[in-house]
Amino acid sequence: MSNKIEDQNMTFFIVRNLNRDGRPEVKRFSDVDLQEIFMSRLFDLTRIIGGLVVGNEEKNYREWFLKMIFEGFEPAFVALCELKKAENNNDYPENKIEKHVKDMISYLVIAYKDRMQKVAESFGYNIGFLYGKDVNFEQGARKFINEHNNIDKNIINLMRDNRAKWQKTLIRIRNVLINHQMTASIKEIEELKSYLNHLKYSECNNLFDNCWKAAEDILFILMRDFIKIGAGTNLRETKDYQKNPQSKVRFGWYITVKN
Repeated sequence: MSNKIEDQNMTFFIVRNLNRDGRPEVKRFSDVDLQEIFMSRLFDLTRIIGGLVVGNEEKNYREWFLKMIFEGFEPAFVALCELKKAENNNDYPENKIEKHVKDMISYLVIAYKDRMQKVAESFGYNIGFLYGKDVNFEQGARKFINEHNNIDKNIINLMRDNRAKWQKTLIRIRNVLINHQMTASIKEIEELKSYLNHLKYSECNNLFDNCWKAAEDILFILMRDFIKIGAGTNLRETKDYQKNPQSKVRFGWYITVKN
């Protein structure tokens, strides 16, 4: 039995090949649909690449995109929604608030670090340097640009900015405080705990937005380089998005006409 995720009327369903009666079985897959801007925009990237690559290659790219979305960003968003419910509810249990914050952080790291790397690898790009120590990041960035000399060099500036502002703290909290995968000094542990304990809904919402938008930025630059856009065509931001950054569609194909 194989499964296929489809979007119908803005809602995601899982389609199993056959049920006991030998007919396709369709069930609702997620309560988060394409009305949510992060879902619409990230899912749109799968359509862009899916329209150009077919067969097993397309299946591989799409599989990792969907894992990034549904194993990372979607459950992170569900946890964020629970924090929204708790925001002005004095009766909401504190231990549940703490759980939702930790869940959101864990799922964001799964999406941005664990699954996004796999998406990039499916295109042939190694971005492991993005998550290393500062010296390793700078060395890896130089190697990356040398290997992909036609890529938009702004990708490194984006990565460096994200690392400085929120990425390193997010991943350290997951690894040190939540999963206990790494050791840290007493001073760092106390700093991470203080940061974690002061996170409210607004800060969590900012973290969520920063994370999925960073993934969108990075993956688009990789995709644009991977596609090797030919003469007379261009893949860029839509006019609607340039007028309204909250647009549910950010990128589109354009034909360049010479006078």
